[in-house]
Amino acid sequence: MLIDRFEQCFLDDLYERASQLQRKYNLYLLVDGAFVRGIHKSFKVEEKRILFEALPSCNDETRNVSPFLIRFDPFDQRQRILLSRACGWPMISLIETPEELSDLFTRLSAWCVVEVENDRFNFRFADTRRLPAIAKYLTAEQCRHFFGPAQRWSFVNREGDWADLDIVETRHKYHAQYFYPILQKSQFAALLDDSRPDEILAVMAYRGEETGVTCYQRWVLVIEAIKVADASDLRDSDLIEWAIWYVKNSHLCDDSVVSILETWRKENGMLSREIN
Repeated sequence: MLIDRFEQCFLDDLYERASQLQRKYNLYLLVDGAFVRGIHKSFKVEEKRILFEALPSCNDETRNVSPFLIRFDPFDQRQRILLSRACGWPMISLIETPEELSDLFTRLSAWCVVEVENDRFNFRFADTRRLPAIAKYLTAEQCRHFFGPAQRWSFVNREGDWADLDIVETRHKYHAQYFYPILQKSQFAALLDDSRPDEILAVMAYRGEETGVTCYQRWVLVIEAIKVADASDLRDSDLIEWAIWYVKNSHLCDDSVVSILETWRKENGMLSREIN
């Protein structure tokens, strides 16, 4: 699991939201299929739109890991099963928009790949861990294209509860584009930096490190460890070991994080460096 399990009120809040939906809006689930491969197969072709199908190289393998859209139906038992299988994974967003499914598909599928200095990258906006940074670092014009006329975009946050992105509803008329959205190098660097804690958490998961804390708490502790490591000029080659040690042992320490780092360095035979 990469995020905390869904809160008890998760489904209740979802169904209440659907019952209060204004007639001019539609409610869609955006699902990141990379976390539960092939889960889109639970839905008929006419009920879903697979975003990677807009890519020229799409095949059955890429469809199985693609983000996809479905209209939320509180009476569809298959959607209840989907949501239960998504528990613990950062893969569910809820979009409230006046658009029809085909229009929403056209707009979002155009963002599956972005261009940065003539290189192209998979833009993982369906991974809800990335969404807050995406909303933060896109320009106002890019946000108008990406979020379009949506009046609300909710996502399952790291604590397993609904959170809303701070977006502005726009009457921007989306026009299909025949080029990849372009991100500036500084934007791309900021988004990569946002993913650093999750890269360390992935190493911890691969090693089977036991921490005794929740997924959200692990993430918070890794961020603390990274901030102090950056300020103290810790070598990149030592960062992962330091962060893992801190997550596993911080509860045993009474000193500040800076003091703990210096102690860890000495225990591991490293020279102390002045904190900036």
